[in-house]
Amino acid sequence: MGRYIWCLVFSIGFVSSVNSQVKPVLDSSKVLKLDSNKVVKHRRFNKPKFYYVGLDLITPIQWLNNNNNYKQISVMSETILKKNIWLTGVLSTERGSFENQKLKYSSNTSSLTLGISQAFFPNNFKYDYDNAFAGLGYGIAYTRTGEAAYTIEDIWGKQTGVIPANSGVAHWIEFSSGFRFHIIPKLQMGWRIQGKALLNPSTFETNIAPVYIANYGSGDRASNFNYQLIMAYRLGQ
Repeated sequence: MGRYIWCLVFSIGFVSSVNSQVKPVLDSSKVLKLDSNKVVKHRRFNKPKFYYVGLDLITPIQWLNNNNNYKQISVMSETILKKNIWLTGVLSTERGSFENQKLKYSSNTSSLTLGISQAFFPNNFKYDYDNAFAGLGYGIAYTRTGEAAYTIEDIWGKQTGVIPANSGVAHWIEFSSGFRFHIIPKLQMGWRIQGKALLNPSTFETNIAPVYIANYGSGDRASNFNYQLIMAYRLGQ
């Protein structure tokens, strides 16, 4: 009986000595705590560091032509989405009129065009944005055509009448190419040529087409070719 008691005492003493020598593996006072306010958020889209804001110079110059039957103004903004990929937006408004011996009417339109383009060459140094480019775009315009007075002369005599005013939406795709270059730091000139195709030409088959669709061209054509000369100033970087 005494032998079992001594064995029990020895076992208890051994376990106590081992526990006193083993260091705790985890010290709760030294555990790294995660601060939810400092969690790094990975952004899928980086905010652009700069924007160009500019004006198309071609259409104001065309106002000087007395034979020109429309007036348009276009404001442009663009920035770099990522390396050599540019995003461009153009807001345009236009007012036109048409008159001859058989027809007289006026129209006004407003449009938004969004496009993406690829620069051809890599930038050689910081703020070097002079480059040639090509891209695709999509435009949509709200059109409003006023009452049209018409005159028809044939073997039956002379007939006159009025076609009611109408409104509609026109949209198109465009291909553009050109180049950008800086005159002075932050002031940029951009020259671009554009080919455009109307996606819904049937809209104007039953109504008179607008004299001119802002940033598209003649309203009675299924396709148009034009050009822009844009002066823009860089805001930001």
